[in-house]
Amino acid sequence: MTPVETKQQIRKILIANLGPTVRELRQDLGYTVGDFAKDIGVARHAIDSCEKQQGIPTMVNLAVIAMGFGMTLAELCQAVMDRIARERQKGEQS
Repeated sequence: MTPVETKQQIRKILIANLGPTVRELRQDLGYTVGDFAKDIGVARHAIDSCEKQQGIPTMVNLAVIAMGFGMTLAELCQAVMDRIARERQKGEQS
């Protein structure tokens, strides 16, 4: 596997798991997409496209999103990694 193929695989995995993680955390706080975006000062489109697995927000937006959840960027990344691990475990049990 080439570095480019590896990068593409990592991107797919991140997109597939970041969106659901952000959606779950946002919903746990009782926010709509629009209200959350407005409260943290990020474009609604950035949150929406992330949650719909259409892209990855910029590093700055990820840090602001994490702060909106009361977490650090590292904690948000860990939440995504935990989700990836859970999904892999489910796949292995099937």
